[in-house]
Amino acid sequence: MENIEIAKIFYEISEILRFRGEDFKSRAYFMAARKLEKIDNLRDYYEKNELEKIPGIGKNLAKKIVEYFETGKISHLEKIKKELPEGMDQLLAIPGVGPKTALFLYKELNIRSLSDLETSIKNHEIMKIKGEKLEKNLERGLEILKTKKERILLSEAFEIVKELSGIIKNFEVAGSFRRRKETIGDLDIILTKIDEASLKDFQILAKGEKKITAIYKNIHIDFRIVKNEEMGSSLQYFTGNKEHNIRLRRIAQKKGYKLNEYGLFEGNNRININERDIYEILGMEWIPPELRENTGEIETALQRKLPELIDIKDIKGDLHIHTKWSDGLDSIENVVKKAKELNYEYIAITDHSPTVPAGNGLSEEKLLKQWDILESYDNVLKGVECDILKNGALAYEDRVLEKADFVIASVHMFVPKTETILKAMENENVDAIGHPTGRFIGVTDGYDLDMEKIFEKATETNTALEINAYPKRLDLKDIYIRKAKEYGAKFVIGTDSHNVEEMDNFIFGVYNARRGWAEKKDILNCLDLKELKRYVYSL
Repeated sequence: MENIEIAKIFYEISEILRFRGEDFKSRAYFMAARKLEKIDNLRDYYEKNELEKIPGIGKNLAKKIVEYFETGKISHLEKIKKELPEGMDQLLAIPGVGPKTALFLYKELNIRSLSDLETSIKNHEIMKIKGEKLEKNLERGLEILKTKKERILLSEAFEIVKELSGIIKNFEVAGSFRRRKETIGDLDIILTKIDEASLKDFQILAKGEKKITAIYKNIHIDFRIVKNEEMGSSLQYFTGNKEHNIRLRRIAQKKGYKLNEYGLFEGNNRININERDIYEILGMEWIPPELRENTGEIETALQRKLPELIDIKDIKGDLHIHTKWSDGLDSIENVVKKAKELNYEYIAITDHSPTVPAGNGLSEEKLLKQWDILESYDNVLKGVECDILKNGALAYEDRVLEKADFVIASVHMFVPKTETILKAMENENVDAIGHPTGRFIGVTDGYDLDMEKIFEKATETNTALEINAYPKRLDLKDIYIRKAKEYGAKFVIGTDSHNVEEMDNFIFGVYNARRGWAEKKDILNCLDLKELKRYVYSL
């Protein structure tokens, strides 16, 4: 779709501008791209000459959108690409590589291409200067870059599965999709029969009695046709992951069983079971798919001490929502209406502070005016997403923030040091740190922070860490959620929504929390309104 293509171009321009140190312009393009992704009728705005009516789209950006509709390209991208040093565009394309790292590679090691970088990693040149951590991160970034075109976001996979449910009947999806990984490489579909006529719109790569391999909307799909009695074991086997299954099979062998995709066998006899029975027979609790990564879940299940993972039904409200008052697309009234449709007990309106120019941040006067209006709504918290400044101070004075019901402190305009985040958490008005690592899936792994210090400070100051549910963020990532939980930190899930449709993304925050072993007691959104206010005001 045209809006998606323009958004991709704006994202690329944003990254190049960030490299050049033009943070304000970079943020403007980034926020514009995020808006455009959701405007399917963008051509209507163009044809009516109303592009500038879209919040965040000024005269300059509107001209570039017009250029795309008229020529199929945006010349500004090619212009600024040519101004980059040789090979810099390749380095910036690596997930986790920001301007600072790219400049180091370019100037200190004379790296001009991905092949140069691979050679440097092989010879451990980076480790000798900057240490093992950076070298490992770059190696991982290269691997992600090689595969990211083959992977899609979990949210995108959900859309495809939704379409498949209208084409194919009675199937289960296994694999990384069922484990709710943040990106999906392919889909493993388990079913007992399939009408091949329903696959007329699929590109069939291979077809057999038990397996059909196909491509649908550029994603690889394996249809596995199994017997009814094999359904439970097949679902367990193809859910994975591989290491989890190996451990499970070894336990089965020690107990005198054989476990594979065809069933659980005692001698030559198949035991008629469902998936849950497999785990029970092997002497452990059923392990939720999100935990099946061979990271201690089997040992914990054998002790019957698995966490009771958070569920979407536990959620009382969304605590990170933007409106037209800053850079959102919808009014407070429409947001409240959507919240009622979602059966939320409460929400927090958290528009931007004025230090985010591209976010149309609210002046102190405008923020207080908004809060006066919010007083007329039932169960709508007076919130704000307040920028953290480079020195760790906040964009609003304490006398303003102390009037808020819920304050999220976030970084938007620069790459912070660990000490910057720590200082912000020391402010007693801060209830949560928004998108703490600044990551964007497939683009950057986020800031180079000492996360253990942040988890420790969050626990010490009772500052919640956000699990940002925006599908391209999912920040904190699952491994950090689990580690922070071990420190005793609390979390808040927020959609960071900029239109009411994005409020539906909350489920992806829940999935990520589950992958991080989070329970109801760990998440502030599981408190009812009275409990939430008591918790926040007691800090």
